[in-house]
Amino acid sequence: MRRIAALLFALLAAIPLSASHSVDSSRVKAAITAERIVSEARTHIGKPYVYGGNGPSSFDCTGLTCYVYRQFGIDLSRTSKDQAEDGHKVSTRRLSKLQKGDLIIFGSRENPKEVGHVGIFIECDDSGKDFCFIHASTHGVMVSWLHEEYYSKRFLGARRVLEDFDKMNRKEKAMFEEELGRLTTKASSTSSQSTNSTVSLSSDGHQPARYHTVGRGDTLQSIAKKRHTTVEEIRRLNGLSSYETPARGTRLRVR
Repeated sequence: MRRIAALLFALLAAIPLSASHSVDSSRVKAAITAERIVSEARTHIGKPYVYGGNGPSSFDCTGLTCYVYRQFGIDLSRTSKDQAEDGHKVSTRRLSKLQKGDLIIFGSRENPKEVGHVGIFIECDDSGKDFCFIHASTHGVMVSWLHEEYYSKRFLGARRVLEDFDKMNRKEKAMFEEELGRLTTKASSTSSQSTNSTVSLSSDGHQPARYHTVGRGDTLQSIAKKRHTTVEEIRRLNGLSSYETPARGTRLRVR
């Protein structure tokens, strides 16, 4: 009996690891596409809001999402109510489960419970209870946060139009980081943005640079919220690693 058990153990040990340890390149591709979607949306920050605007000089909320996703071969519905049915529903019980590139759905100005506005999810804060998104508001294309009173009262949910990639395994994350690093290096060495679907990951578009001097009690999260940007963007603009915390008095570029 012991010899049989030993043989079974040996056979099991020889079986390859489960599929969760294999590489699914489609998840990596989806993660890279999400980075490019957000990067493309950023190039339009500051452009004016015009009802019915389809871009690229002006947008309304769904005009922006349609335009941005179309650059990557993804066709969305044109109205906010229809976009609220695109892709599949994502649970928002845990905001940290949202992934970059998800569509964020909000209620209208007149009726907070009736779909009337959309944006593109960027990232959660460290608490997992707040997130930022890019959208075409009536003030133009900008980055906003869920905690802002207007949006917190109107948040209705999220839709996912890309493949799930929030559960990438270690190998897939390594592939993603390698590809993202390659694209970022390529983008930083290019002075002009390509006219095809390749998007410069480091492009800020046309806006002039803006700065913030780190004060007492400031954190990257608080600065990002105050300046309507993201922690990842501040780190990128200032060459900060994920482990660096700028000291008080440091002058940071925030846009």
